[in-house]
Amino acid sequence: MGELETLLVDHMVACAWRLRRLHAVEAGVFQGERDDDIWGPHGALGYAFHQATETFAKLARYEAALERAFYRALHELQRLQAARAGQAVPPPVAVDVDITVAHLDDSDEGDDA
Repeated sequence: MGELETLLVDHMVACAWRLRRLHAVEAGVFQGERDDDIWGPHGALGYAFHQATETFAKLARYEAALERAFYRALHELQRLQAARAGQAVPPPVAVDVDITVAHLDDSDEGDDA
């Protein structure tokens, strides 16, 4: 295995570890909101969920980003391994695209006359 493959595997391991930690954090937030007598009756699951909704939304975005990073590294690792084995390697299915929008200067807007 080459250095790039090792780096990709390390990145995948880090993403997987963070995903597991994220699930523990989510459970901790939910349990904390549920047990907090200040925020509502003890054991009120619906109220706990209502109070932690913004936190859960942030955690969900973080989870989605980690999953994308994990699978991006996995697919690149698979491509590198296939190329090393002499197999035909198609280009990545998803390609990052940067679109730049040009803005007209004020002097260009009234040149119809």
